[in-house]
This record gives sequence, C-alpha cells and structure tokens, in this order.
Amino acid sequence: MTEYGMAAVEQAKKSGAWNAPKAEPISDEQIGLLISALSGSEPALSNFLKMSASVKMTYTALYLDAKKEDTRKRRLQKIIERLNENKKPM
Repeated sequence: MTEYGMAAVEQAKKSGAWNAPKAEPISDEQIGLLISALSGSEPALSNFLKMSASVKMTYTALYLDAKKEDTRKRRLQKIIERLNENKKPM
C-alpha cells in the first residue's frame, strides 16, 4: 500500500470511521412502511411492487434515512414521481 493509503487508513482509525458499525439490511417490515406510504398512489404502488428486491430496498432506505418528517415527505413525493414513470432510483 502507498504512503497515501496508509495515511488514509490511520486517519480513518483516528476519526472512528474505520470501525463504524455497518447499517442493518433493510427488512420486509421496513419495505412494508414504504408500501403503506405509497398506498393510494397509483401507478406508483403497482410499479414499486413489480420491482426487484434490491430496488425496493434502495427506495426504502432513501425514504427511511430522512431524519426530519419534512424531509421524509419531500423524498416520498420524489419517489412517487419516479415510480409513476416506472423509473429505478438514481
């Protein structure tokens, strides 16, 4: 490894990023929360249900990652817009 790489590793260890806990995988219950939020939004809901599990997890993570309710509502609107067009997440 180069000196730059070693320095980056040392910096990550000092800042705590090296041993940061990994995020838990998205569960079926969490996907259910997004499905509930999408209920009443057709064709977004039906398009979401047809998508692969990995795409469902990505959309769910994007939705649930928001810390404020305002942010969550804005993200939900963007998700609905993309799903109405049957688009995958960016």
